[in-house]
Amino acid sequence: MHPDLSVVIPTFNEADRIGASVRAVLAHLDRRDLSHEVIVSDDGSTDPTREVVAGLVREGLPVALVEAPVNRGKGRAVRRGVL
Repeated sequence: MHPDLSVVIPTFNEADRIGASVRAVLAHLDRRDLSHEVIVSDDGSTDPTREVVAGLVREGLPVALVEAPVNRGKGRAVRRGVL
């Protein structure tokens, strides 16, 4: 079954902020009467962004991680997350 709402968060070197951002988005969505998913589309980060998001997944939060091997820009990251 598809969710009512998908939120795509493009990232590049956001390890310091992504955990709090994802938690804030999920807290907001949990107060709504919609099924939802959060997709983090990492655009070739060279910091621990991917590891932070993987930790959120291990915690059981409804987050998916889409990874790109190299940085190709925000538009490409959004597109990858949507697809």
